[in-house]
Amino acid sequence: MALRLIGAAQPRAGFTHLGCASPVDDPKELGRQVKLATELIKLTRRFRERGAFQRGSSLLIPPHAADAYLDAIARLGIGCLGLDGWYYIGRDKNLAADRDVDFFVGSDALYGPNPVQESIARTKEFLRTRLLDRTVFVAFTLDIPRQVFEDVFLKA
Repeated sequence: MALRLIGAAQPRAGFTHLGCASPVDDPKELGRQVKLATELIKLTRRFRERGAFQRGSSLLIPPHAADAYLDAIARLGIGCLGLDGWYYIGRDKNLAADRDVDFFVGSDALYGPNPVQESIARTKEFLRTRLLDRTVFVAFTLDIPRQVFEDVFLKA
């Protein structure tokens, strides 16, 4: 996931997307977001132990661990908006984003009847069929409330 947040064409109710602010006034929704943030923090720590690491606001995950990560976020009810690939370049092996490995699941997946399942399925298909051999990490963009994103990836 770049576990970075990107703007959505239509903000989901109660979610705050970059550029599409929607405050959360409902105490139940706020409680759900706190629980979600707690679970994502645990998940992030678990995947760091599997070779993932945080770079800025992105959690970079080795491709061999990607399916397990996607399954885990799906169990939390989180969809995947897309992914970016990362690879090493130059003699010094600097890590760089790979513009050839850039994927968006599509609006029809996000606003269909089963957005979490559809977005995860499309992301897994991309990983199976279009990932390049040079890709050493993938960063997913998750469909999460902005406050949860900030609590998990910018403060943790």
